[in-house]
Amino acid sequence: MIVWFVAAFAGTVAPPITQDFDGDGKPETVNVKNEQLIVPPLTDAFCSDGMCELEVVDIASDKPGKELVVCELGPRDDRSCNVLRLAKGAWSRTTFPAYLGTPSRVIANGNGILLGLYEDRWYSHVEKFAWQEGVLTHVKQPLLSVVTEQHPEGWSFKVDRSFPIYDAPAGKGVVANVAPGKQASVVAESPDHLYASKWEDGKRWFLVRTQSGLLGWATLASIIAASDELVMRNSAG
Repeated sequence: MIVWFVAAFAGTVAPPITQDFDGDGKPETVNVKNEQLIVPPLTDAFCSDGMCELEVVDIASDKPGKELVVCELGPRDDRSCNVLRLAKGAWSRTTFPAYLGTPSRVIANGNGILLGLYEDRWYSHVEKFAWQEGVLTHVKQPLLSVVTEQHPEGWSFKVDRSFPIYDAPAGKGVVANVAPGKQASVVAESPDHLYASKWEDGKRWFLVRTQSGLLGWATLASIIAASDELVMRNSAG
């Protein structure tokens, strides 16, 4: 449950946020001063570029205290969100797995679960984390859906050049060669391949549905190469 939201942009001063973060029954106040969030003893330069958004969330409503989400904004509307926790007078940063990095947005409904929305230029996917006393445990999924509650439109494209779809990620069996002039849809991504890909298009595998309803796997590189629209989108940077 989000209980407070405030944005601080370059050249402005965000108002203080006052909440009971550590659950001792007494409210604490956090400030953005001189384009830096004051959360001792952390020395990270949160909001150092003068652009950030702050949210107060309650990840586990059956536990005292609330958490502070700090989302820093990049030059192309990109976001990187950290979750901060106050305990015994000291702020600490919650660690996300290195293979995921920090999410673009977080969602908390008080049930001890944190959802992280990860966005790239192609789509957004949701990762689930169990929360226990400030420690996150990643709950892995068999597939990463390209359709989420925040982005329900899905991802389809016109095929301009034929490309094969396979029976498994990195598989050898060809299910079909997708015909040009047809529409195709991307259904999901292989999470294990994404985490190991280091964002290389040729190592990311997506489940593709053809216009006739067949399903098969293809690399992001081959999907992009098959569509003039996606080639232009990819070259836009």
